[in-house]
Amino acid sequence: DDDVFEEDEHFYSRLSNLRFGSPDGTAVTHAVNGAAGQPNKQSKLELAAPFVATIMILDDDHGGIFNVGEKDVEIVESIGTYELKVVRISGARGRVMVPYKTEDGTAKAGKDYEAAEGELIFENNETEQIVPIQILEEDSYEKDVLFYLDIGEPEAKGGFEFETKEKDDLTEEEKIALLGKPKLGPNTRSQIRIKENKEYKSMVDKLVKKANASLVVGTSSWKEQFTEAITVSAGDEGGGDDEEEGEEEEKLPSCGDYVMHFI
Repeated sequence: DDDVFEEDEHFYSRLSNLRFGSPDGTAVTHAVNGAAGQPNKQSKLELAAPFVATIMILDDDHGGIFNVGEKDVEIVESIGTYELKVVRISGARGRVMVPYKTEDGTAKAGKDYEAAEGELIFENNETEQIVPIQILEEDSYEKDVLFYLDIGEPEAKGGFEFETKEKDDLTEEEKIALLGKPKLGPNTRSQIRIKENKEYKSMVDKLVKKANASLVVGTSSWKEQFTEAITVSAGDEGGGDDEEEGEEEEKLPSCGDYVMHFI
């Protein structure tokens, strides 16, 4: 390993001149066929495909390819600080700076989250960094908003001073070395969706259900009390004989009953 980016190389490994047991390439196998230890017939040993292997030497002296860790993220608004990963693959050589910035969607900076913008520094052989994003909690009953985080073109910090030369002035080694510059991968944008807190929503649902039940009970009780307060009952005079007959006619309240009721 020379710490210099080079083109991938390869070599071959071939199996040949198979010999086993005897110079003519034959082998005697022993198996039990009725009589213990009796030899079977001789068999010819031959090489079968594949008997040639290609060994690739991949150069890991690349500045790396940078991607966001997740393209689509769903979080709850009560998470506090969300940590978004930015990863470095296919090489980790050298010190590299990667810019990042958030962008509004249906979620708005200052209302649903705090805007974030800055630079990540990947040291030599470092393959992962974190972008902290503060999520603002509103205690929303229902919420479904989203915003984005983008990473920009990575920049190597040292080691590629010759890239300012004209293309025709570059040596062959320098041209190959430029192929090892850090670059962006296919996943440079993360979509972050903010949802309501399920526990908070469940708690609100329970409280509303309980409040509705109490309201029904309270309404029934007040209705009964009001009805009882304005209903006048007939007096009990002369009711004994009628009860003995088994069927008493319903009495209407007299004027005196109304007077006594309201008194």
